[in-house]
Amino acid sequence: MASLTLNSSVVQFSQSIAAVGSLLLLFTVPLKEQFLEIPMPSIITKLKDPDRLTRSQRFITWLADTLLMRKALFQHLTARGIQVYIWVLNDEDDFQRAFDLGATGVMTDFPTRLKDFMDKNGMSKLQ
Repeated sequence: MASLTLNSSVVQFSQSIAAVGSLLLLFTVPLKEQFLEIPMPSIITKLKDPDRLTRSQRFITWLADTLLMRKALFQHLTARGIQVYIWVLNDEDDFQRAFDLGATGVMTDFPTRLKDFMDKNGMSKLQ
């Protein structure tokens, strides 16, 4: 009896294509949503040793990052009234990149680190 094996690269590629397809709909379909929560694909290199990523994994990560982390996209979504939140970012370089792209906010495992970053860069708001 033949067994079915699942190739993780194919699964990741399929998920990336689905995400890109969904993203393309954001430009044409009226949305009632007010928020888009999205991961920053490039952080995978911080979670996993980049040298251990396969060539296709590196390409998929690069492609997803190139397509999703675009200032023009964030500006378009914001103009449509959609707030953009990026997750899960845990260091200052990623915080800076997210806010430079125009993210409304970020989600982090280290809120004190994010608050310190925001204080240091004049981004904190007193309520």
